Amino acid sequence: MSGAGTDSLTAAELEERLGCRLPETTADGRARAAALTADTWSGRTPTSLVAYRSAGSVAIIADREAGEAMVERLGETLTCTLLVPTGEDAPAPDAARAAPESSVRTIRAALAGVSGHLGNFSVRGRVGGEEIDIAPSLLTAHKPFDIVLDLGGPPQLAREILPPGYYAPGDEAALEAALAEIPELVGEFEKPRYFRYDPDICAHGASGINGCNRCLDTCPTEAIASIGEKIEVDPYLCQGAGSCATACPSGAITYAFPLAGDLLASLRRMLAAYRDAGGADARILFHDGEAGRAWLAANAASLPENVIPCELEEIGAAGMDVWLTALAFGAAGIVVLCLPGTPPSVHHELQEQQRFTAAILEGMGLAGDLVELGDAAAPGSVAGALAGAPQRTMEPATFRPQNEKRTNIRLAVDHLRAQSGSGDSAPLPAGAPFGELLVNEATCTLCMACVSVCPVSALADGGHEPKLNFVEWNCVQCGLCERACPEDAIERRARFVYDPVRVRATRVLNEDKPFHCVGCGKPFATTRVIERMREKLKGHWMFEKPEAVKRLEMCEDCRVKDLFKDGGGLLDMEDNP
Repeated sequence: MSGAGTDSLTAAELEERLGCRLPETTADGRARAAALTADTWSGRTPTSLVAYRSAGSVAIIADREAGEAMVERLGETLTCTLLVPTGEDAPAPDAARAAPESSVRTIRAALAGVSGHLGNFSVRGRVGGEEIDIAPSLLTAHKPFDIVLDLGGPPQLAREILPPGYYAPGDEAALEAALAEIPELVGEFEKPRYFRYDPDICAHGASGINGCNRCLDTCPTEAIASIGEKIEVDPYLCQGAGSCATACPSGAITYAFPLAGDLLASLRRMLAAYRDAGGADARILFHDGEAGRAWLAANAASLPENVIPCELEEIGAAGMDVWLTALAFGAAGIVVLCLPGTPPSVHHELQEQQRFTAAILEGMGLAGDLVELGDAAAPGSVAGALAGAPQRTMEPATFRPQNEKRTNIRLAVDHLRAQSGSGDSAPLPAGAPFGELLVNEATCTLCMACVSVCPVSALADGGHEPKLNFVEWNCVQCGLCERACPEDAIERRARFVYDPVRVRATRVLNEDKPFHCVGCGKPFATTRVIERMREKLKGHWMFEKPEAVKRLEMCEDCRVKDLFKDGGGLLDMEDNP
């Protein structure tokens, strides 16, 4: 199936990969087949693996009658424990309280939550208003549960995507599917590690200030947690939804299955093969690997023959960096297939990405609907998005795609703008990861608190000069500088500047004259800071004497010397209680 080591896939290998045979009745259809067989995926960078181990210990959360029925259904190959939820005032959980006539190990407890994943589920309970461990504990021989079948109401976990090994079936069909799958979850299992994380450019927080939370907000598995100024991703909970990497403004989180550079190299190869085979106006259909493949098989006969399907592990794994680069490589349009099972948080992030992309395209004079979301739950949505590819005569880009999202966006936009010949800058919707900072020069004191929290070197001081410098291309609009400013002098404005020289140039946002120490002449502060200090301390009893005010105008060394010189003119504390 992989075609590794060959120049192209065979027709049989392609059909196995797609799960169907696509029509080839026109020149576009034959060109599509050439494009799809040209990409073997053999050059993609492998990722590491995450391993699960399960001995088949199952916790069944249900009332006694229903739970015992589930134990009987699951058979003798699994070790089942029945957790019977009780009221808040129940005594401490005790396995010995199981009904003597029952052969099922039963624990009655007021449940307080379940956490974990396949092979390592913990269960908490409540006694007297305090939480205690039920598993692992003495009740479970100090072992966690491997699998949880939760038939309680409401379920202990409520997430868009539940952890591996946790089942909370909402209907009979889902229950039957769970009962068929649970016995297979005994042994060792592996899955890809879907992400990479670089904390050095993470904009989540700095100096105790909260900044970007986009990855936390969009993760449907709740695998991401805040740990102070950085985030932590649990690889066992992560199931590759990809929306965290798509949403990340700085590229601190990147998708690793495949890497962006590998995916874009595949797209470039397919689009080149499509053109070489005589195809016109190719449109890329992004779909996920399981439900999307099933949709493709069901709709293969009606799929326009200029539409090239591109499989992702999950549909949220590609955003505007991939879309814009695909357009630069010669795609006439992009359609992102959103199926009914697409988690709402992922769908929302894709909508945000589409809004940002449309604004960038329109700012260059291109159509904003070159990238569309096709909602399979809405009648006609996908068909409408796939129909009528616009005519485009742009030359395809030849640059080598990178694994850094902002670099790919810059390369793609530079190429598209050169082809369209228009665009200076364009306003972007709120939340976009590009833009400028506006500084109120009247209130900014050049304290450089903003510089100290910037995670991407968009802001910098002027060295020996009191200046606040800014490089717009580096700015991810995380808001850390805005929140750190003690004078509320900073405002963000989302926009995209097309000129690559202008957007990378260092710009002075604010500057002031240096204030020289009245003692030694050394510059040690800005004129505005000293003026502000004089203003705020005017009338304060500690600064009524001229010598006390004069010390405000001294550097640290001269201030200490003056303070102890002849008593330093210290104020008479008896006169100023």
